[in-house]
Amino acid sequence: MITVPTITHEGVWNCLQILGGWIADRFGGRSLFGGCVLLSSVTSLLTPSAARIHFVLLIILRVLSGVGEGVMLPSIHAMIARWSVPEYRSLVVSLIFIGIDFGTVAGMLLAGVLCDYGFAGG
Repeated sequence: MITVPTITHEGVWNCLQILGGWIADRFGGRSLFGGCVLLSSVTSLLTPSAARIHFVLLIILRVLSGVGEGVMLPSIHAMIARWSVPEYRSLVVSLIFIGIDFGTVAGMLLAGVLCDYGFAGG
């Protein structure tokens, strides 16, 4: 189901890809990536509370999450371009993005198990 928080997150995420690539290329990806992870982590931790408080606060947090995650992928590519050997660059990219997909699958499977056992209210 597509909801307003999803649309705001994805819209901001898509709009920041080019700008994020330019920033990561110009200033380096390491500190940009760290800031993005911090911003996304904080907004993810605050999202359940924001959803209980007010809908507009939830939208604001989703936009901030989109800002953090929209710049994250270009910064990963900037770091790979600077830190990996050109002969193994495709292998490095493949391993990183396989890890992202594996984490998504593992998270979905573990979420079902946690819900079965009543974790955080089931």
